[in-house]
Amino acid sequence: PAESRVLAVVRELCANPDPRLYLSLVSLTSRLKMDVTIPKLEVATREGVLSRLTNGDVDRGRQLFFEMTAWTGCAACHRVAGRGNDFAPDLSGIGLRAKPEAIVEALLAPSASITEGYSQQILVTDDGRTIAGVVLRETAAEVTIFKADRTLQTIAAQSIVERNKTKVSAMPDGYGLFGNEQIADVCAYLLTLRHKTPNP
Repeated sequence: PAESRVLAVVRELCANPDPRLYLSLVSLTSRLKMDVTIPKLEVATREGVLSRLTNGDVDRGRQLFFEMTAWTGCAACHRVAGRGNDFAPDLSGIGLRAKPEAIVEALLAPSASITEGYSQQILVTDDGRTIAGVVLRETAAEVTIFKADRTLQTIAAQSIVERNKTKVSAMPDGYGLFGNEQIADVCAYLLTLRHKTPNP
């Protein structure tokens, strides 16, 4: 049957995944509920990404940036030219203001240099709950937190009994697992972004 042939091809691709297909294979096998192990890509390094940057695939990088799966989707938090979300810094003009090395560093080690206002905070409430995330909005009555699972939670300000800033970025670690080639593709795309960032 055609379905069996398709599954056989997917399994074959998973056995020795092409870096450019890796995220798609992870997403596809998850959606198909396939019991298959996909070998992890070689962890990306600063030197590895920079050495591939001149051959980075801008179109693939754009796709990875906007792809909304559990594994990627920078636009779930960031915005470019009005597209995406404003839970993290607007990247519309990142190609004008950041060097390739800084972009690579931000992707591979997000907590090394955190944009002001985007470090995680830990809030403890009077009923014993601990909530971690970035404070997006705050009034005298309530605080809205953007959490690591990409959900929003609003807490009554009067219920907060303890509040601590951390030196941890809201952007998750682990993007290095996508491999040098795919990180280079994303960086190549980000370097093309030369739109002026809108005023808040």
